[in-house]
Amino acid sequence: MVFTKLTQRRSYVVSIKSDKTIDDTYTSIDENGLYIRNYKNHIIVGGNDRDMKNQCFMDFTKTIGNIFPKDQIEYAWSNQDIVTLDHIPYIGRIDPFHKNYYVITGFNLYGFTWAMAASKIIADMMIDNKQCDLVDPSRMMRFKPFIINLSTFLKNFFSFKRPRCTHMGSALHYNRNDDVYECPCHGSRFLSNGKVISGPAKKSMKDKR
Repeated sequence: MVFTKLTQRRSYVVSIKSDKTIDDTYTSIDENGLYIRNYKNHIIVGGNDRDMKNQCFMDFTKTIGNIFPKDQIEYAWSNQDIVTLDHIPYIGRIDPFHKNYYVITGFNLYGFTWAMAASKIIADMMIDNKQCDLVDPSRMMRFKPFIINLSTFLKNFFSFKRPRCTHMGSALHYNRNDDVYECPCHGSRFLSNGKVISGPAKKSMKDKR
């Protein structure tokens, strides 16, 4: 039931060909804020993080167009990551009954940083057998976010909507902007023809009514 304490988030990035020069990397502290930096003759702008059920890529490009009205977006892509309910990763033993089973997940869009920290934490645990309380996967969650997340899972799991995810049967949402089906429960994605393109689902779907 670890998945009931996790949500899926997608973040967008665009590359703008521009003569402007940005000397540093800037990141907004606002929720769903933007970050911006230079790469050769391009400006990289990312952010506008969203839950799987919200479709806002078009809103993101409109925002970028307002900031850089005279520059053209040449490339666009997105990243999907797992987010914990308190925005701190789960690193450690999955439960007290399986001492040799470890979990590392919920990097909250900061994969490089937390992956390095996780490797050291797990290595230390194997040596001295002590769990880091801050990132303990069995720690208590804030009640309200947990109930909201659990109700979202149950709503999609028991929905009569089609199509359904081949992972655990949750109802899928159709993302018109990307022309894909997305699972709001665990983050699987499918092409409009049913082919699975990202897990945890492994099988393509056949019924797309």
